[in-house]
Amino acid sequence: GGAPVPSISAVQDAASNTTNIAQGSYFSVYGSNLFPSAPVSTPFPRPTVSGGVKVTFTPSGGGTGTDVYLTFLGANQINCILPSTVSAGNYNVTVTNGTVSAPFTAQVVASKIALFTQDQTGSGLAVVQNYISPGVVDLNRLTTGVVNGITISPAKPGQTLLAYGTGLGGYAAGDNTGSPAYDFSKTLTIQAVVGGVNIPVTYAGLAGYPGEDQINFTLPANIPTGCAVTLQFSVNGKLSAPTSISIAPDAGSSACVFPGYTLA
Repeated sequence: GGAPVPSISAVQDAASNTTNIAQGSYFSVYGSNLFPSAPVSTPFPRPTVSGGVKVTFTPSGGGTGTDVYLTFLGANQINCILPSTVSAGNYNVTVTNGTVSAPFTAQVVASKIALFTQDQTGSGLAVVQNYISPGVVDLNRLTTGVVNGITISPAKPGQTLLAYGTGLGGYAAGDNTGSPAYDFSKTLTIQAVVGGVNIPVTYAGLAGYPGEDQINFTLPANIPTGCAVTLQFSVNGKLSAPTSISIAPDAGSSACVFPGYTLA
């Protein structure tokens, strides 16, 4: 009866899993019949067409569509990077897989920082590294130890942290290159907000990988502590969705403290 028709059920950023896609950011298209074969990841330079499949953003008011960069393709999910040259506004998103899907409405914005989380839900512990020394960082977790060969620890007051997300803003030169670098904090007002405390950032830009952003900041000595201290970022006054980090009471502690008990 002919090839299955692709269908889109959602278009969401790849970190907080919410609508509105920032220029130059990672996002995912969900649906059915999106790709005809086994899942594949694409090498650099990222293609705009793979296995005859492409994702296109066409202005809702009409005009020429833009094919996005493809990083992963599966039957029910395609991961992409939105080119920084796509202007802010409303778009019809389509997937071409033999035939073209019905359009799915999405909005492109200039900036929308969203933090990656360790459980990939967009909430809970953020993907944050605790700086230990040059070349040594721990994944932010509740206690100190090693999990699957990765060193973990809670953050400590006075420590520098590295947070990872997507959506700080567009930078066309970094959309499809192997190790882009650009500091958005030189042109945007960016702050970390930890437990309600505003903290200046020392770097907020591309993490050396297309679509991925890195934000560095140092916790003050009087920062609130606990196993799930709220972490957000403010970009020109607009806050990211809340996530959390674990902060131990002091530099000598190996675990965070939760009201009522201490994790060992």
